Amino acid sequence: MSEVQSIFSEFGYTLDNTQRDRFEAYIEVLMDWNRRVNLTGAKKRNEILRRHFVDSLLLADRMDLSNKRALDVGSGAGFPGVPLKILYPSMDLTIVDATLKRVRFLEELSKRLSLPFEAIHGRVEHLQKTETFDIVTARAVARLDVLVELCLPFAKVDGFFVPYKGERFRSELKTAESAIKHLGGVFDGHYAKNLDGGESVVLFIKKVASTPAGYPRRYKDIKRKPL
Repeated sequence: MSEVQSIFSEFGYTLDNTQRDRFEAYIEVLMDWNRRVNLTGAKKRNEILRRHFVDSLLLADRMDLSNKRALDVGSGAGFPGVPLKILYPSMDLTIVDATLKRVRFLEELSKRLSLPFEAIHGRVEHLQKTETFDIVTARAVARLDVLVELCLPFAKVDGFFVPYKGERFRSELKTAESAIKHLGGVFDGHYAKNLDGGESVVLFIKKVASTPAGYPRRYKDIKRKPL
């Protein structure tokens, strides 16, 4: 059994041959780029597999992403969007990141994996607001009261914003309550999983009403005065 297959099996994920080969290629491309460009602090294969790949799949434990339209905000080296896309190739994935070198990496990754997705260079708050995404994800981007304004406006009504957080998410959630309500959302529960001694968490914020016009604001205004 390959290292990829073994580690994924340890956490309850079964990969078919195509998925395994894509994860193998993903880690090779990432490690090659990491020698030249700092994409992630994790440098060892085992660390990347556990800290980033397995953690990214947390959402897949609770939601079928087949044929869903997804936006991944501030994805960096592709987390969680690309691992989820490998698991659900029918998912229509758009990634937006403000750093050009990361977008170039993602473009090469898409080609190397023969896995089509769109990588956009820019800040999400500068995109035209279209409430058309079934799922909006973000991992290790900002605190929740800032993140919810950047992401929730792009989810469609009855869609979800799903931020990845740690075991101390409750204090962030309390601070973000007014922003979630103002932007048309409601907290719909969370899912936690212990990964290598630390708890990883995804929050489910459901879009129940259209976001008012004017959101998201400029990042500096969001950060200076969260809703």
